[in-house]
Amino acid sequence: MPVYAPARPDVDAIVVGAGFGGIYMCKKLTDQGLSVKVIEAAPDVGGTWYWNRYPGVLPDTRSYFYQYSWDLEDLLKYPWK
Repeated sequence: MPVYAPARPDVDAIVVGAGFGGIYMCKKLTDQGLSVKVIEAAPDVGGTWYWNRYPGVLPDTRSYFYQYSWDLEDLLKYPWK
């Protein structure tokens, strides 16, 4: 009978989903120096916004809740009307 050695992980963490939360988690883990693998069902990132696209749609208020904390420059530069 063959003897199998335990598998050695190629990455430190696996993130399932590349939506809003998955992208955030990937950034936080890589900021800590960990190697990360993201698994996503879609062919690109975006989560629900990949499958349901609304070009040009943005929230109608200056809200910090709909973007990442490291993306403050975009929030401050956008021409809100």
